Parts: sequence; structure tokens; C-alpha cells
Amino acid sequence: MSPRVSIIIPTYNRAHLIGETLDSIRAQTYAHWECIVVDDGSTDETKLVLQKYQEQDARFIYVKRPENRPKGGNAARNYGFEICAGEFVQWFDSDDLMHPDFLQKKIVVLLDGPSIPFVVSRTENFNTTETFSLKKYDNNLKRAPNFANYIKGIVYWMTPDFLIRKDKVGSITFDEELTSGQETNFFIKVLSNIEESGTYINETLTKRRIHDGSIRSELMDKENDDIITNSKITSWLSAYNTIKNDITKAKRKILVNRLINFIYHLNKTNQGDSNFKKIRKEVFLQKGFLKGFAFILAITFKNSKGSYSLVQYSKS
Repeated sequence: MSPRVSIIIPTYNRAHLIGETLDSIRAQTYAHWECIVVDDGSTDETKLVLQKYQEQDARFIYVKRPENRPKGGNAARNYGFEICAGEFVQWFDSDDLMHPDFLQKKIVVLLDGPSIPFVVSRTENFNTTETFSLKKYDNNLKRAPNFANYIKGIVYWMTPDFLIRKDKVGSITFDEELTSGQETNFFIKVLSNIEESGTYINETLTKRRIHDGSIRSELMDKENDDIITNSKITSWLSAYNTIKNDITKAKRKILVNRLINFIYHLNKTNQGDSNFKKIRKEVFLQKGFLKGFAFILAITFKNSKGSYSLVQYSKS
């Protein structure tokens, strides 16, 4: 029998849209899937919509986020993962659409390559009038999707692009306390535990709906990687602190260097800020006194001529 793919969808008040998403799943050419929709406390007709789909197709599973779990998509995704039965896992959003071959093209890669841990594809944005391609994916043709390239910002994907073997996720979860950057936080933790590279499919298999009530915080690029904010740094620091004792020195260096970049390019750096203090501590711990001191000088005088050279030295 073909292996099962568990599609996990958190949702909140998407009764008017989720039917299109579920129709795109039901139209998949790869038929061995289960779709777990985790309701995060909807107050609209979401339950009624899902009941109709369940009656028509037993592969759809509708559950509510347990009341003892915090509200939010993170807890909903985690709960869906806890109860899923598939050998492969695909997280998806309740207002997006799958290409009919979305699962088939991904699962073939993983079945043909037993050592391949995960596969990623492309997404395009759409609204009521037009479609937008995302150029960020083009770098994926040049470099492999793995920990180092993801941390350095060389390769790119969104959560719906990513299908993974369930055993590669293990006990890693979405951080239920974060309010932004949670998906990047999750990928950092997952990739840190995987030595092999994934595979990139250069095909657009997801259509991502853009609207004011979208589940995302950024309009055109999820968790816009070009904008450095303190909340983004908090997300990365949280992931780093979770995994730093379980990863190699080389991986710690890659992560610390990215954090140095974030602080250096932050528009306003307050040296009393808790994120700055935490990163400063890690630079001293991981790189020693001289590079730690160079980092402090680079931030203190970052509008000066020599600051760039100092920050480059602190990353060496």
C-alpha cells in the first residue's frame, strides 16, 4: 500500500474559504492522504462546512484545539501532528490551494530516494485579480535545501512547500509562546537535526491567497526575510537556545553569525536590549574575547567607517 501523507491545517473563521482548500486536496492525484483540520476556536460556520466534507470523504478529520492548549496556529499545528497517522507530514493553510499533483510530485521524490528527508516546492501568491511569482525561490536551483543554506538565507521556502518524513520531525514542535516567526523557528530546529539535504522541485505547486485577513503577518513574503525586527531576532534566539547544546560547533557558528548580522542591520540597536545582551554573551562564549569585543565595537560605532570590518572579524 502507498504510504499515507498527513495534511495538517490550522484554521480560524475560514468557513467562506476553506471549502476551496479542501476541494483542492480532494482533487489530488495521490489518493492516500488524511487531512486533519484543527479548529482554533472559530465562531463562524467552519464546523458545519467540515462536517459536510467528512460525510462525503472519511479522509477529512475535523478536531478542535484542546482547551488546555494556548490559542493560536502553533498549538493547532502541534496537536494535529500529535494525532496524525501518516508516514509523511504536510502542513498547509486553510485559505491556500494545492495543484492537483501537489502530493504526487513530492511523494515520488521521497519514495525514489529513501535517504532524502524532505522535499520543497514553489508557491505563488494570488488575489482576486492577479497572480504574483516569487523570485526568492530561484536561489534554490543553485544551492541545496539544508541547515547551513537555510540559516544563511541562501535557500527559501514557505511552510506549505515543505513535505517531510514524520520520523525526521520527532519530538520537535512549533513554539506555542511565539507570536511571530514561529515557522522559521520550527524549521531551524528541524533542520538542525538533519544531516542530509532535502530536494527542491522547481514547480509552483501551491497558490497562496493574499488578503487583509490572511493568516500571515506580511503581505507578499511570509515572515519577510529582508526586514529585521526584534521579534524576528527573538524567534531565532529561541530556536538557537533550544538546540545549541545538541548541535555541532560549526552549526552554532553559522547561527551566531546570522544573529550578529541581524543585530548589525537592525535599524535601531539599543545595547540595553535583552536580545543584544543575549547575542553578545553567545559571541563571547562561542568566539572568544577578541571577537566578542570587536562585535561590541561594531555595534557601538556601526555608523563609522570601520564598523563593517569589525563585524566581519567577529564572524570569522
